[in-house]
Amino acid sequence: MGLTPDILLFSKSMTNGLYPFSAVVYRQTLEAAIGEGVVLAHTFQTSAMGCYAACAVADYLDSHDVQDDCRRVAEPLADAAERIRENNWAQDIYQIGPALSFRPKMTAGDLVKQCFANQVLILGGGMEGERIRIAPPLTIGTKDLRRALEVMLERLSAAPAS
Repeated sequence: MGLTPDILLFSKSMTNGLYPFSAVVYRQTLEAAIGEGVVLAHTFQTSAMGCYAACAVADYLDSHDVQDDCRRVAEPLADAAERIRENNWAQDIYQIGPALSFRPKMTAGDLVKQCFANQVLILGGGMEGERIRIAPPLTIGTKDLRRALEVMLERLSAAPAS
């Protein structure tokens, strides 16, 4: 998007959601611009395991092409979004990078339960639980992601027409 933020907030991603841990990171130029004032940067600390998990995530990010991981995860999600659109199984379909969100024509809660019964975990969301949100970890294997999406698409296709 061409944005360069002055302040970055990291939280759940630091430990892959396993432990509460967060940090605020800001540019040194921002601190210099404030001058002799009080500079407060928040950190929410956790157990030693949380610190270890955060270090493991940082090591992964340093040793992998995260943009490539995003593209690899985004492709199956884009394919799923297109099938959903073509078959008119949902409305308000948004696929942005490695995330997919839509409002299924069937009840979102029923879709979550049916997928879970088939060993696939998807999340409901929205103000009234009417949406499905899929944001898999970037470490997911492409084959596993495509299989999980296929299970979900099969459930959508089997839903009675509304």
